[in-house]
Amino acid sequence: MGAIATIILLGAGGLGALVVAAKAEDGLFAAHAWVVALACLVTIAIRIRAMPVAGAKLEQSKYLDGVVRAGAIATLFWGTAGFLGMMYYFVPKRAERQFASNRDPFFASNRDPSGGDGWAYPRSA
Repeated sequence: MGAIATIILLGAGGLGALVVAAKAEDGLFAAHAWVVALACLVTIAIRIRAMPVAGAKLEQSKYLDGVVRAGAIATLFWGTAGFLGMMYYFVPKRAERQFASNRDPFFASNRDPSGGDGWAYPRSA
């Protein structure tokens, strides 16, 4: 989709959010509509500033893009690792409840349906 069409759609979305905010009877719903309208306005401003100007020379970037990208990937990795560590260790520990065990039916998918010793695959000794 073109840059102009995106700006027009964002403007329509922002205007629609303003109309919803004006007509809303619930205060939280109106506040949310104002936030959406403000987000559309900020996005429009960013998109307009990012549009190339005819006749302007594009300057070479002064920083290394690979370093910035690697930093963003590392940040996402450690953020995800921290979140998963919190969810799978600290939250169950605080609740004094185990998150999962091999006795849960969802995690015990390798059980032998015929009975046996409970394992579908032979275990190494």
